[in-house]
Amino acid sequence: MMELAIVDNTKEWTVNDYLHLGEGVWCQLINGELIMSPSPSLKHQITIGKIFRILDDFAILNGGLAVLSPIDIYFDSKNVFQPDALLVSRERKNILSERGLEGAPDLIVEVLSVSNSQYDRYEKREKYHEFGVVEYWIVDPANETVEVFDLEKQPNKPAIYQIADGKFESLRFPKLKVDLNKVFS
Repeated sequence: MMELAIVDNTKEWTVNDYLHLGEGVWCQLINGELIMSPSPSLKHQITIGKIFRILDDFAILNGGLAVLSPIDIYFDSKNVFQPDALLVSRERKNILSERGLEGAPDLIVEVLSVSNSQYDRYEKREKYHEFGVVEYWIVDPANETVEVFDLEKQPNKPAIYQIADGKFESLRFPKLKVDLNKVFS
């Protein structure tokens, strides 16, 4: 029997509070606020599945690790995010732990949904920059675009790729090439 989670929005949440929710609760902790969202749409899941296959193939060949949500990234005592997908280089595998990731992966991918677009575009992007994520992709299935942020050098100025552009390559991993026709077909 599934338990009903009752959220107390009158307090500032911490990692300890978050961990007491137990497994299977679809939420994130952003600046001490517990953010819950419904399950993603079918289009969202198909899109992230295609991107994950690309990331995973690259990770296998290069000794890294690609992970599909849900997976917790613990940044500090008030921020635990669950991005749609992420990539950790071989050199940064030390951030992997039994409970998830303890620090910033090299690359994070978020696929926009109606319920999450504001968080993904603003709050989460700012936090990813603050906590040392190198590269951030915002994928918009509705407009068939990918915004690629270099969070180290130009955190507010993405390169924007449309399906008509065909392909783009990762900033952090130059051998990682993404065919947008395969992602959005």
